[in-house]
Amino acid sequence: MAKEKNASHFQVKYLTVALRHVNVPLGTERVKVSAFQDIDRASPVQISPFKIGSFIESGFNSSVWKYINPLGQQGMSFNNYHPIYYGGREIQSQESLNVFGAELINEQESIELLSQAMRQVAEYSLQWAQFMTPKEIVRQINENGENWWIEKEWVKAYSETFSL
Repeated sequence: MAKEKNASHFQVKYLTVALRHVNVPLGTERVKVSAFQDIDRASPVQISPFKIGSFIESGFNSSVWKYINPLGQQGMSFNNYHPIYYGGREIQSQESLNVFGAELINEQESIELLSQAMRQVAEYSLQWAQFMTPKEIVRQINENGENWWIEKEWVKAYSETFSL
């Protein structure tokens, strides 16, 4: 019975596509993280699976997407993440979900949303990764960052690893 109860209740989850180049040290001098412990520190850039296609199709226009510090003062960015919630039988109210930027949807709608996200990732993530060269990541952080310590550490790690 407890297993069924746990299976029927989900929290708001955030979908993202994250990128970190091979050979760039994982973590920072201040914080060492595993690849899945903290995605905001384990990769320098993230994009919402629902932004990636429009960014590619725009010719990489910065008005569609640009680096935003996911840990920064702007808070949760829908450029970086897409919230999804399906509460099963323990449905939360739309008002409580507004805090997380999520909508109350039924199971079929959540399945379709996940399917759309995966199609976007499958179609566009390679092009995004090819565009986000080490030099472009450093440029994006320098131009759009908030001068946070984690951003400084990523710029340092990329600059040293790729001699930028």
